[in-house]
Amino acid sequence: MLEILDIDGLLILDTNYNRIYGRTYTSNSLELSTLKGIKEFPAVTKDHIVLQKVLNDTIVVFYGSKEANEVFLNHMLNVFCSALAQLFKGEVSLQLVDEKYDYMVLMIEYFVYEGMFRAENAEDVVAKVPKRNFEDLKGMPIPKGFSSIFKKVKIFK
Repeated sequence: MLEILDIDGLLILDTNYNRIYGRTYTSNSLELSTLKGIKEFPAVTKDHIVLQKVLNDTIVVFYGSKEANEVFLNHMLNVFCSALAQLFKGEVSLQLVDEKYDYMVLMIEYFVYEGMFRAENAEDVVAKVPKRNFEDLKGMPIPKGFSSIFKKVKIFK
């Protein structure tokens, strides 16, 4: 059978296997209960090849069909984790995943399109993610009494 999909799905989990993000590209998804029972990775389940990488308190899981190229899938998992670290400007943690969830989702959408990988290195993936124009801004200091100007002009009642 000709397999055109590179990946069946990916999961971002915490260390207790609680799902933070998941995307399935086929109708055949990986159950978390199956994942919890796996002791060594890479692993082969009834329907999938499963690869996992632990990044501090975050777990990244790629799974593909049994016919998928395990070496290629592992390489792309490493590229994904490198891109995630570059995107977060350091180590990956649950706190950063929470703070930059939108970045992560955009990166995943650029990295995998309908089950097919679109980039071969982390730099290409990170370069395609649009930058936030408000990143690293603490806010604009407003002088004391500034709001009284609006009251005098009667813009706001």
